[in-house]
Amino acid sequence: MLVGLAPLGAGLLQAGLLRTRERMADLDAAEMSGDPRGLASALHKLGEYGKYVRGVMRRLRFIYTSEGEVEGEAGWMRWWRSHPGTEERVRALLGMEAAWAARQWKVAV
Repeated sequence: MLVGLAPLGAGLLQAGLLRTRERMADLDAAEMSGDPRGLASALHKLGEYGKYVRGVMRRLRFIYTSEGEVEGEAGWMRWWRSHPGTEERVRALLGMEAAWAARQWKVAV
């Protein structure tokens, strides 16, 4: 039983590590650029454009399948994702912006 479940556990751990690294990359990019709101805006625009492109590509296929980020995705399916959802990433960046604004206000006073 252990041999059968080991690949499942390894896959879950790998996906979790990749999600964590993606969040860290977002925060590092926001620190380097100094503009978390700009990065959040870019992520939002890319997400919206991706939805549009997926819709267009879906119409061009002969066999309709479901793929990509699904809004009502089941909770257990999120464990297998290698990246956090776009909305989650945007919320984290906007939260970082609020924290930076508070910190800069304290430094200015």
